Amino acid sequence: MGFTRAEKSEIIELIKETFSTMSAGMVESISKKAEKSEIIELIKETFSTMSAGMVESISKKVSENLESKINTLCANYESKISTLEYTLC
Repeated sequence: MGFTRAEKSEIIELIKETFSTMSAGMVESISKKAEKSEIIELIKETFSTMSAGMVESISKKVSENLESKINTLCANYESKISTLEYTLC
């Protein structure tokens, strides 16, 4: 079972949020080098020490962040389409 591009991005963002106390270089290294199974094990190990509320909070924050990025992209495209329509008409 493979991950979709969106799932991979969400996993990487989740890892970055979870390990926010690490240096940026360490987080980037984990994101680039980790295999799928390593990512899953890393998340399991990290979350096993967290409360359910903490895990839910991180998951919600990642989901909200993705939703915000999608909304921004949509708004940017709508603006570009409006500009193009105005230019053509």
